Amino acid sequence: MMFAVLSIKEWTAIIVLATFAVYIGLALLFITLLYTTAPAFARTNLLQEIPGKAYAELPTWFQTWENTDMLFMGHKDGDGKVKYCPGKPFEKKPKLLGEAVRVGDKDVEKRGPHGQRLWSNSLTDNDNELYIVLLHHLLPVPATG
Repeated sequence: MMFAVLSIKEWTAIIVLATFAVYIGLALLFITLLYTTAPAFARTNLLQEIPGKAYAELPTWFQTWENTDMLFMGHKDGDGKVKYCPGKPFEKKPKLLGEAVRVGDKDVEKRGPHGQRLWSNSLTDNDNELYIVLLHHLLPVPATG
């Protein structure tokens, strides 16, 4: 049985293609790690940074997420601080009131006393005031107790 002898060009092409395949595999591995761990880190950041802070002191991304309906604050005790614990703050998904007030030449959404959005759902009787829409479905926090 005879084997064909490959030229230097052919060996170079094989090595380049094999190296390219390795780099593609590593890139796919990195993308997989990023997409599977990012939600966990986002939730960890959210749960470490937000609870216990006054609504006025929250980072700007909180209001951005709130304005895009990714999370809601159901203020229960009137102290202006966000509380998070296991359990739902609302009965069902929050339904926004969507009332607008005329300010100058613009219609601005009516807000609560601390700046939070207003909703019409009934509150639950637990202490949780934070409803997380996006991350809630990816990594739910199990109820304890």
